[in-house]
Amino acid sequence: MKLKLQRYGIIAVLLVLGGWKISAASNYLCEIGPIGGLSYYIGDANSFVFGNVQPAYGLMFRYKFTSRWALTAKGQYSNVLFKVNDAWDKSMLGQVDVVAEYNFFNMKLGGYERFSHNYSPYLFAGIGVALHGKGQHFGPYLPFGLGFKWQMTPRWGLMVEWQQQLFFCDNVEGYDILDNTYGLNGINFLKNDLVSTLTVGISFHFMREPKNCKMCVR
Repeated sequence: MKLKLQRYGIIAVLLVLGGWKISAASNYLCEIGPIGGLSYYIGDANSFVFGNVQPAYGLMFRYKFTSRWALTAKGQYSNVLFKVNDAWDKSMLGQVDVVAEYNFFNMKLGGYERFSHNYSPYLFAGIGVALHGKGQHFGPYLPFGLGFKWQMTPRWGLMVEWQQQLFFCDNVEGYDILDNTYGLNGINFLKNDLVSTLTVGISFHFMREPKNCKMCVR
């Protein structure tokens, strides 16, 4: 009798641990979290990559359609630091953009699909709008770039992104003397201003993904 109780006890413990493991491997559809890092701009007052860097910070929200595709919305604030008339000056830069992301790897935490990973490099591109030029100008830009994401646990993820924001204008600084599109003195190939950000983000995962089988533990 004692042996049977021990055997049932071991089976019960294994079932509980097995159920916890399956539950812990759950995937989630949504992520939200803070981002922070460095920002710099390439334009008429600066031509150096990672020159005159400024702190950048914001908030992101991601919705995952599949293990490969996701849509991410992001709000971010930074400054543009530059030199004009032999003096240093700053211009505010508030941005909101939406991008589509493509994972190189099939991202599934503890998934049953072959070649699935809990990490992946990814590419993204989309559309955004920004308030810039000391708050005097509001206009669109094209966000694009690459990143790396790692789902550390079922609920928490880490990501690193290098994003480019190609503006449709040449007045991010907010000075008329630096708005010289038709003078063709811009740095990038479209003669417009380019802002780059290198950020690290931590995300919290929520809204559990529906299971593919009825026998799966929720």
